[in-house]
Amino acid sequence: MKSPEASLADVAEALLPSGLDTVELFLKEGRSRKASLGSEGQLVSLHHERGWAVRASGDHASLFCCGSGRLAPRGRWPAPDGFPIKLPSPRPVSAWREPAGLGAPLSVEHEALEILQACARELDRELPASRLLRAALEDGESSSSIVSTRGVEASLRQRTATLHLEAALGSDAVTELVGARDVKAFDPRALARRLADRLLIRRDGSTGERDRGVFLLAPPVATRILASLLPLFLDHGSERGRTRSRALVGSSGRLGSSLLTIVDDGRLPDGLFSAPVDGEGMPTGRTVLVERGELRSPLGWVPADRRGGDRGFGCVRRPSYRDVPGIAPSHLFIEPDRRSPAGALLAGMSRGHYLLEAQGPGHFDLEGDYFQLTVGGFAVRAGRPTSAVAGARLAGKVSRLLMGVQAVARDLAFVPIAGLLGSPSLLVEGLEINGV
Repeated sequence: MKSPEASLADVAEALLPSGLDTVELFLKEGRSRKASLGSEGQLVSLHHERGWAVRASGDHASLFCCGSGRLAPRGRWPAPDGFPIKLPSPRPVSAWREPAGLGAPLSVEHEALEILQACARELDRELPASRLLRAALEDGESSSSIVSTRGVEASLRQRTATLHLEAALGSDAVTELVGARDVKAFDPRALARRLADRLLIRRDGSTGERDRGVFLLAPPVATRILASLLPLFLDHGSERGRTRSRALVGSSGRLGSSLLTIVDDGRLPDGLFSAPVDGEGMPTGRTVLVERGELRSPLGWVPADRRGGDRGFGCVRRPSYRDVPGIAPSHLFIEPDRRSPAGALLAGMSRGHYLLEAQGPGHFDLEGDYFQLTVGGFAVRAGRPTSAVAGARLAGKVSRLLMGVQAVARDLAFVPIAGLLGSPSLLVEGLEINGV
C-alpha cells in the first residue's frame, strides 16, 4: 500500500490539468463497536471503515471530494466548482504526550452489553416505576493522516466512547448523553441516579411563581447557555459578529462579569478530543476567548496587532472524512474556580432557585439581547432545596446574565455538543423565572 505522501503526489499530478496546484489529502481508518438495548432487544455490531478526502485549489476554483475504501488517485475527478481557498502552510508542533487510555482496546461484546444492562438494573433500583426505553453505546478508535503539497505532514489518533440513555416515568421522558475515552469510565449507578432525579423533578415539579432572585445554574444548564454563545466566538470578526458584540457589550466595554473566563483548549489534559494537531494538521493549544469578562480572540484567530493577523492555535474539526473541515471548538468551557464547591454556593443562598437541567431547546437572540430557556430544578430557601420546579421559563437579557455571574464553582462538567462544551455551576442574578 502506498504511503500518504506517495498517494498525495499521484492526486496532485491528476488534478494539475484542472488548474488545481495545491492539494491536501486526508486519510482516516477506524473501528467501532456498537451495542444497544431497547424494544428491539439486544444488538451488537462491529464496524470497520476506511475513507479519504481531498481538498484542492487553484487561482480560480477549488474542489472537495471524498469517498470510502481505498483511494484511486488516477481515477476520474469531478470538475472544481468552489471558490478558491488557501490551504495552510506547515507550522511547528510542540511535543505531545498521548493521554492515558488512548491505546485501550475496544470493548468486547459482553462488556458493552453489561454496561447497558447495569444501567437498566440501577435505574430500576433507584426508581422502580420508571423504565429504560433505550440504551446505546458506541466505542470507537481511529487514526488519521494529513498531507499537503504545501508541506503539511501530520497524524493523529482518537479514542472515544459515547453512551446514550433514554428513560421514562409515566408520560415524562429524559435523555442523557455522556462521553469518555474508555467504557470503564462510565458509572451506571451515577447515571441512573441522574436519570431518576430528572424524572422525579418532571413528575413532581410545577412551574412555580414568578421570581426575580438568585439562581444557581448546574453544569447542564450553564453549558446549554454557553452553547448559545458559539456564534459570538466563531465570527465576531464579521459584520454580523460585531453587531452581536455591540448588543452584548455594555458601556463598560465588558461582555461579562470579571469572574467569567471562557477558553477553548485543543490540548486539554485528559480531554476527550485532545490532540497535537487539528483537522488541518495545525498545532493545537489554549485560546482565551473571554478573559475576566472581556471579549478577546475569536476562535481560530488572534488580533492583527498582536501577531500580524496570523492564525492562532488550530481549531479546525473534521467529524468524519465526509465533512468539509470547519472552525469549531474542541473543548470550550467556562473556567472553574478550584476553591469553590457548588455545595457551598447552594448553602449560601437565602432564597432563589437551583436549576439542574434545561428541558427544551430554548430561544437565544444574541443580536436582540434576549433569551428564554425552559428549566427544571428546585426552589431554594435558607440554603436548602424545597419544592421541585419543572417546565418553568428562565428569561432575561443575555448581557445581564453574563454580567450577573456572582460566583463560579469547581464542578466543571462537559457535554458532547459541537465538540465538547463544559461549565461549572454558576451563581447568577438579574434574571426572572416564571410559568410558561
